[in-house]
Parts: sequence; structure tokens; C-alpha cells
Amino acid sequence: MPTVQSNAEMQKCAENIIAYFAHVLPDAVQNMVIPRFVACDYETKTLELAYETKPWMRNPANILHGGLAAMMLDNTMGILSHCFVHGAGITPTITMEIAYLLPVPIGTELHVRARATHTGRAINNLMAEAWAAETPGKLALTASGAFYAAGAETTGNLAITAPDVFHGTAAEKPQ
Repeated sequence: MPTVQSNAEMQKCAENIIAYFAHVLPDAVQNMVIPRFVACDYETKTLELAYETKPWMRNPANILHGGLAAMMLDNTMGILSHCFVHGAGITPTITMEIAYLLPVPIGTELHVRARATHTGRAINNLMAEAWAAETPGKLALTASGAFYAAGAETTGNLAITAPDVFHGTAAEKPQ
């Protein structure tokens, strides 16, 4: 049984994960890029987030650094993966493959849409595609990944073990 059962629950799950990591890991790179919820669809198992590309994210060619682009894809797929786990906890990336199709100019908003193609007891498989907001019909990046979904995990000193960690309100989040 997936954690979420509706669009509203999926949106709440995604927004709570973003808020939780911003609170617990404020200086971590996924919070420095400040993901913004755009849309989700429970029936198609999709989640769309947007990321503003800033000057500190550029590579020597003055476009979005490939590693940061990968992190944005991974972050979006990981958040969606968590919404479909059968327990509480993060879903670490097992493997991810990325295609860099077009450069992403600095100063644009990058939209990433992830889709869960399989949500299982142990492994979730996802795909993602990304585009600059200014050119919605032109894919800049695509990715596919597998995420470990089997229960609660520990990352560094952050143990995520209770369902209300991500699915409660901001006030319920541990200090």
C-alpha cells in the first residue's frame, strides 16, 4: 500500500520532504537549489518541481553544471520515490543514468518532471525529464534511476524512522 492515496496527499508529502530537508540540512546542496513544488498526479505517479538556476551553479561554459543538473533530477525522483514507499524513511539512489541533451542557461527556471514506472516493496524505478521554462517543448535532460524503498534508512546523523517525520506538519518535525 503506497504512503499516499491522492493528489492532495502526494503534494503534502512532497512539500513536507522539501521543508523537512530545508530544516534539518539547511546547508546541504539540495536546499541551496531551493526546489519548488509545481504539480503532481497520483494516478500517473508524476511529480514536477522547479529549480531556479543561479550564477553559482554555472560551469566554465556559463551553463548549468552537469553535477548540479544530476542532483536536481535525483532530488525530484527521490522525493517522488518516497511518496510511494511502504515504510517510513528515505529512498536512497541505487543507480541513475542521465542524458544531457541541451545546455541549460544560467538564470532560467529548470522544470523536472519525474514519473514512477514501478513502485515495489524493495525497489522503485523512476524516470525524469527536464526543460527550461522558456522552452517547454525542448527537453534538456532525461534520467532514469532505481531507488531503495525497503523501509527506514539512516543517512549520516539523520535517522528517519517515523511516518510523521515526512507526513506530519512542519510543527511535528523533530528538532
